[in-house]
Amino acid sequence: KIQNEESAIRDERNFLTGKVAENKSDTDLSSPIFSECIDEYIAERNYDNKNTENRVRYELETFIEFFGDVRMSEVDIKKATQFKSYLQKLPRKHRTNSKYKDYDVHTIVEKLDVPQNDRKSVTTINKTIEMLNAFMTYCFRHGHVEKNYFQGLTIKQSIKLKKKENEERDPFSPQDLETIFESSRYLDITLDSSHRDAKPFAHYWVPIIALFTACRANEICSLYHENIQSVKTKNKKTIYYFEINDEESDKKVKTVNSRRRIPIHDSLLDLNFIEFLESLKNFSKQERIFSELSFYRGSYAVNFGKWWNRTALEKRFGIKTERKDFHSFRHSCTDACYENGVDSKFVTQFLGQKHGELSLDRYASDAHVETMYEKCVKKFDYKNSNGLKLNFNKIKISDWSKKMKEIRNRKLKSHKEIF
Repeated sequence: KIQNEESAIRDERNFLTGKVAENKSDTDLSSPIFSECIDEYIAERNYDNKNTENRVRYELETFIEFFGDVRMSEVDIKKATQFKSYLQKLPRKHRTNSKYKDYDVHTIVEKLDVPQNDRKSVTTINKTIEMLNAFMTYCFRHGHVEKNYFQGLTIKQSIKLKKKENEERDPFSPQDLETIFESSRYLDITLDSSHRDAKPFAHYWVPIIALFTACRANEICSLYHENIQSVKTKNKKTIYYFEINDEESDKKVKTVNSRRRIPIHDSLLDLNFIEFLESLKNFSKQERIFSELSFYRGSYAVNFGKWWNRTALEKRFGIKTERKDFHSFRHSCTDACYENGVDSKFVTQFLGQKHGELSLDRYASDAHVETMYEKCVKKFDYKNSNGLKLNFNKIKISDWSKKMKEIRNRKLKSHKEIF
């Protein structure tokens, strides 16, 4: 009955458009629909990271937004190339972007004339097409389609353009860093916040650690106490360092090179970071340093990132832009290294981009920690808008045990007022 109804509709459409109806059906009704194949594809891939799974599903379902939940036999070269054209007119994060989320995708690409600065980058478009390519390859191998029409559809980029798009985030300016860290406002929204969803220790330390390590948000948010270690130099100096790895089931690193040891900057020690850790062990008895952060969508950093970018950076400090967010700390740290004369081979190792000619065992050795401290970490610092060394005195905590008791009492009082 359904086949007859669809056939009648198709014949009527063909008659109205002047198309001669063929005996063979235009649509193979035995062909699976697009969303069913997405479910099948994702189930078989069995992603370890839920965040990656959600990203893949999000990108694949963008095709459905434009063409509906069509049968796989209806996917052809015309739809594939049209989809590529649509992506080039679509804004970044069109489903959540406040400027565009109330419009359907056809209205966005056909009527709104999205400004170039708001549109998806070529790199992002290519990633979406590559996901469709992998998906259609799977469908071809399982007999759902006769051909993969997304193969070879990515947009060619020059090396210069690729480099430019990889640097989509700007570093924080000296004025930005002064606004953030040289004001008591930083304490107001972190350690002294009375908001019921406050995460005082993570909100206070994660940005500071990022500033002096160039670590990604999840690398910091997922730290365990055992990831803070120390070595003794030949001169009997103690160098503390962060052990960045993926040895726990709830931790991940971007690449193999991201597993690294990062010496702790003297500025972090001056802010009594080691004393904080010792007090925290007595305060919470948790294995993770920032145990107040919950694991969500495969990461401890998702909700933290939203808080930093939307609440702290945009609403409290007023310096959020399309090109400035938490990742700007990584760019700031990179620039600080180069501006202070750190050799590029140490910068790339510091960032976890590559190990150069070092083996992984050598890279993780005590001797290399000392080398990285002397050749890289010890050499860079930050200046404020007046050209003076960035001053953290207004946000420094001299007695962490006392501060933790204050926070606990404040939370207990808040809990009593609620209940």
